[in-house]
Amino acid sequence: LELWHKRLCHINTKTIVEMGKLNTVNDLPNFGNQAHMEACEGCATGKSTVAPIPKGPRQRASQKLEEIHSDVCGPFPTPTTQGFR
Repeated sequence: LELWHKRLCHINTKTIVEMGKLNTVNDLPNFGNQAHMEACEGCATGKSTVAPIPKGPRQRASQKLEEIHSDVCGPFPTPTTQGFR
C-alpha cells in the first residue's frame, strides 16, 4: 500500500483501496477492507506549517556586522555582467 501511495502521488489510502476494489488501475492489487498504512513522512511534512513572519516593527542592527544576510544557493550557471557566478 505504501508503494502505491507513493506511485500515485500520495493520494488518500481509502481512494487507493477503492481503486483496487474497482480494478481501475492495471496491476493494482485489491487490498481489501483491512488495508492500513502508517503516517507517510512526505505527507506529514507537506501538511506542516511554519510560524508567520511578525508584521510589527523589528529592532534594527546598532553595529556593523550585528546582522548579516546571505544567499545560500549557487553557484549560478549564468554569469553576471561582471563575469561572476
